Amino acid sequence: MRLRKVGVILLIGTMTLLPSGCWDLQNLSTTEFATAVGIDYLDGQYHVYVQFSNFSNLMSSSEGGGGGSGSKQLWVAKGVGSTVDAAFNDLFAISQNIVRWGHLGAVVLHENVLKEGIEASVDTMNRYFEVRHTVWLYATDQPILPILATPPVVYPQPLDPQLVEPLDTYKQRSLIQPLPMYEVLRLMNEPGHSLLLPMVKLVKDRWSTNESTESIAIVSGVCTVHNYRISNKFPDISLEGLPWMNQNANRIRIVLKKKGEAFATMEGKNPKVKVVPHVTKNEVFFDVKVKTAAQLVDLRIFEQKKNLINMVEKEIERQIRHTFLEGVKKREDLYSLSHVLYRKDPDRWAKLSGKRKWVPLTPSSLRNVQVDVTIKDTGRAKLKKWRRDSE
Repeated sequence: MRLRKVGVILLIGTMTLLPSGCWDLQNLSTTEFATAVGIDYLDGQYHVYVQFSNFSNLMSSSEGGGGGSGSKQLWVAKGVGSTVDAAFNDLFAISQNIVRWGHLGAVVLHENVLKEGIEASVDTMNRYFEVRHTVWLYATDQPILPILATPPVVYPQPLDPQLVEPLDTYKQRSLIQPLPMYEVLRLMNEPGHSLLLPMVKLVKDRWSTNESTESIAIVSGVCTVHNYRISNKFPDISLEGLPWMNQNANRIRIVLKKKGEAFATMEGKNPKVKVVPHVTKNEVFFDVKVKTAAQLVDLRIFEQKKNLINMVEKEIERQIRHTFLEGVKKREDLYSLSHVLYRKDPDRWAKLSGKRKWVPLTPSSLRNVQVDVTIKDTGRAKLKKWRRDSE
């Protein structure tokens, strides 16, 4: 018993002499962290662009270095190959250090890749063990290199929040919902569902310093993807009804006008949407009900509350119908109404869609749009006239 105690003491003493710490600790200065990837297809070859961010810059700035434009440095490496994987291997040949993919936040696919087929690019990215399924996917019709080589405009951070943290922007302006890779993989295989892939572009002259103007990558418009290939593109102006059909939309601005001049601004939030399909012999109609709470943001000319609500409801209905018709013009179902029919009555859906696997829509397919708006808040400035009218 005594010898056992002595043995335990000696063992503990020996363990304290062993070196401790993280055995797999990586030196930031000798590790390349991929934060964004762009893929293009030119002359039968895949062109892969990988954005590398130097996280050691954050260490130097936090230790007393300032956050000037000199610390906002991004590196973009390029690889070319007959396949996406071959292009990545070509890029590894010029890499100076080991590449880590755990910080990858965004993948930008050029329109050329979407015409060739999205499955090759997504499948390759999905097979990298370090790449998370939460990576955000985008499309673009602009050159990829300038997009990835543009650093954040304000803070010396290694990641562009517009691309890798789009939810913050979406909460402020809920027009185009960002899509992670796992959601893209799911929606591409959902019968009758329209995949609306956000498009990104570079804009200039919107941010300025006392020395120069800065460029920034923003989300603008969507492209529809069917059978793994791009089908059509839609600008923001065609998508004004999209957030009213999305229960995840957190902030939807709506401007009311009289005689062409704006007099009130409302803000809707998290609309509750119900879509009911009605099938006849060879045609399907859809009735839509939207219920939302709204906040009065701006009121330049006083208007009775009931009149204001009526005007808001009519404007929301107009926007919903406008976006629907914009899709029908290009033979697109921007609200995925066909998928609603598939969920409710798959046999009818199969009969109407046929080999195309898509229910044909006409301008009259969206039959009734019922909107119910409740004004919950008027902001910090309370309307005394409204209070007197309700008392």
